Amino acid sequence: MLQEARLYNEDITSWSFLSKLKYTHENWKHPDKIDLNRPFRPYIVHGNVYLLDTLTDPYENIYDASDPDAEAPVTESAERYLSEMAALCDEAGVELVLLTEKLRFTKAEHNTMARLAEQYGLKYIDVNEHVEEIGFVHHRDLYDPTHFNLSGAVKFTDWLGKYLSENYEFTDKRTLPGYDRYHDHSAEFNRKKEYVQGIPFYEYLEELAALDKRENIIFVSIFDEASEKLSDRGAELLKALGLNTELRKKYRWSYAAVIHASGVREEHAPDSEGPVMLGGAIEGVPYVAASGGYSNMEEARTGRRKRRSMRGWPRRGPSGAG
Repeated sequence: MLQEARLYNEDITSWSFLSKLKYTHENWKHPDKIDLNRPFRPYIVHGNVYLLDTLTDPYENIYDASDPDAEAPVTESAERYLSEMAALCDEAGVELVLLTEKLRFTKAEHNTMARLAEQYGLKYIDVNEHVEEIGFVHHRDLYDPTHFNLSGAVKFTDWLGKYLSENYEFTDKRTLPGYDRYHDHSAEFNRKKEYVQGIPFYEYLEELAALDKRENIIFVSIFDEASEKLSDRGAELLKALGLNTELRKKYRWSYAAVIHASGVREEHAPDSEGPVMLGGAIEGVPYVAASGGYSNMEEARTGRRKRRSMRGWPRRGPSGAG
């Protein structure tokens, strides 16, 4: 498959191909559909996504509410692939373990996976059976009903790493040649983990609204993955900050705002009209609040300009305020 991909991008490496393969969903069947030239966004490091948002709507626990005796259907092709993988692993002397790592899962799906695991003599781990042990708090540890955010990912990987260490023996390859990138990856992951100490977005907005604007300056820059998830409550909290622009469901927008006791400044550029930038000074301290704009991201993606100013990321002003 890598050879096929190189027909479309001769410079693609095995690492960059495999790390992006996970995010193409079923396009792996058609390498011509995979954009191998597209750069990763800032929150994707070595093929791993760091999602920092939390659920905006109440979490519906469909696992505990589902029928405990039901089974979900499985396609013939899916079971055939599982059978082939199990045979390949058995031939190579490798233990194949089935793992369910998503919480939007039903007991019917669990029962089907458990049956298949027993049928092929495999071990099956379902994270839904270990929620309390892992310490998941759904409204804090999920980005959406399906994906962990960074907090959930830290909890899950810590738990999974402990499980693997206690049940299997692994050779420590961290000091071997060819594994240098994992040191950088680990360092970046540990830096990102510091964000876990933060508070959920809406609680953060409530704290911002309570700040004394005479003593604080608030800079706002929008990233449209957040605006697409913005609920009525989020819109009300933003309005409480003094922001009047309707931000819900705004896609490919650039938006920036500055909030201070002297007033609120807002500026936006709908669709792909490019970046917006608010500059000025408060009490003699200069600032720049910017939103990069979808067009800047497109320029970075297509290589028309040598920059990676992704939409929605604020730039710090000369004073370092941000």
